[in-house]
Amino acid sequence: MLDWPGRISVTVFLSGCEFSCPYCHNPQLRHINDSQDCWKELFAYIHQRRRWIEGVVISGGEPTSDPNIFSLLEEFAAYSIPVKLDCNGSSPEVLYKLIVDDLISSVAMDIKVPFDRYENITSIPDTGKKVKLAAGMVIESGIAHEFRTTTFPQLLSLSDLPLIAHDLADAELYVLQQFRPHQTLDPAALLVQPYTTKELEHAAAECGKFIPTITRGA
Repeated sequence: MLDWPGRISVTVFLSGCEFSCPYCHNPQLRHINDSQDCWKELFAYIHQRRRWIEGVVISGGEPTSDPNIFSLLEEFAAYSIPVKLDCNGSSPEVLYKLIVDDLISSVAMDIKVPFDRYENITSIPDTGKKVKLAAGMVIESGIAHEFRTTTFPQLLSLSDLPLIAHDLADAELYVLQQFRPHQTLDPAALLVQPYTTKELEHAAAECGKFIPTITRGA
């Protein structure tokens, strides 16, 4: 229920991600592997537990970079299982088709930094524009959603968070996720001191002036 609050769910991790966030807690999933290799085992697991499974969370890595994502979600649709997608918004065209084809029921999108600073952390041209487009599309689509930011002090000041919230006006929920220095892509991130609970709660109150905001993991 942690990955999809209110639902008993199974989480499926797909590999592949173009980003290199230093605090990434699933660095082993950055490189694409053939996800179809384990589908038979996955669906056998779900079939055995179908009576109590209320949803499937597709996470990663970045699941929209997996070329098999449509085939996978069509299989879940055949089971009539609701799907929540965790994504970073870097592939708005894929996200749009998933929404239009009614293959997902909910979206949780990571917002790394203010949109105009994405190229500084990804070195990929137009990333900020793509993520901003994807975010707006999710909000306008009416699909259940939340946006979330991992509060990594080396990339984000506390004053950056209300700027992000302002740009997400009209969204359903904004989540400030506590950075936890455990398993990270960049070993140096393990030495970074997270913001305090009090600091995040204050930031959430400031963000709440623009959009409903909560903290998670603080």
